[in-house]
Amino acid sequence: FYDCTKLESIQTDFVTSIGEYAFYDCTNLNSVQANSVTSIGCDAFEGCGMISNISLKALVESEYIPITASLESLTIGEKTDAGFVSNLTYASSLKELNIPKENQSLKVENGLLLSKDGTKLYYVLRNGETEITIPEKVISVEKYAFAKYQTLLQVNLPESIQTIAQNAFLNCTGLISINVMA
Repeated sequence: FYDCTKLESIQTDFVTSIGEYAFYDCTNLNSVQANSVTSIGCDAFEGCGMISNISLKALVESEYIPITASLESLTIGEKTDAGFVSNLTYASSLKELNIPKENQSLKVENGLLLSKDGTKLYYVLRNGETEITIPEKVISVEKYAFAKYQTLLQVNLPESIQTIAQNAFLNCTGLISINVMA
């Protein structure tokens, strides 16, 4: 399917693996519904910048989930790991992240992508809020958690916070205040 520029959607419940470069430069691809896929090869969706909706409920290793600036909705499965979270820095439009309660590594609470135990903050959904308060249980804000969150003005961190990773607030151009709550 390399360079199939007219391809707009993929829908399968039978394919279990998508190989390297499989949909490379499918520039009009906007929806991937591949709920039987357990693995994705390197650059399988490179150049597919129009993808806005992805559902990969069986995916286990998530390093190559096609994260784009136009991605608005992402659904992953109960076995999906946290490998994709550093790529979320490219997802400046992500408003909906669906993770089943059975997922062993991740959960979403109040627009925050957290480790299952709630101690690591991986990502904040871009829902337009100007002030965000991080829950008490969080001890670590991971790389790119707030990256490119343009409308964010204020962040309230709990007293429990121990680590703020490199680039956690990369290009938050509107950010005025970070408060550690006692």
